[in-house]
Amino acid sequence: MTINLSCAECKAVTSFSGTPPACDVCGWVCTPDSMAAVDTPRQTPAPSSKRKDFGWLLGLLWLLPLAFFWYWLYPASWYATWYDTDTSRVHLWPEPHDCDFWKAPLGFKECHFQRRVVTEKNSNTGKVSVYVSWDKVDDN
Repeated sequence: MTINLSCAECKAVTSFSGTPPACDVCGWVCTPDSMAAVDTPRQTPAPSSKRKDFGWLLGLLWLLPLAFFWYWLYPASWYATWYDTDTSRVHLWPEPHDCDFWKAPLGFKECHFQRRVVTEKNSNTGKVSVYVSWDKVDDN
């Protein structure tokens, strides 16, 4: 009787014959002891859960720039969402540019504008109005 097995000496699948089976090419004898030395079970690495643990971090890294651009491009929508009101009830005054470096006269003006957000709740309707204005602050 001939069977095909993997030979430990030839490192190939060859025909084995006899009792105990011996490789027909190199003569290696397949015994339980020799198979135990050669046939070590391969350990597959356990699936790593590290990628799952940091999935929330990747989501957060995508959400932060998205929130920044939403605030920068659509500030009325941002304040309406933040204060749970309609965009028609958000009143934004444009930021003054009096303290900008490139505004005449050129140079540092030793001032900046700080945003002031005031909310007002209507007692009759329960709706919130948001007012965003700017206060000039001297840096002296």
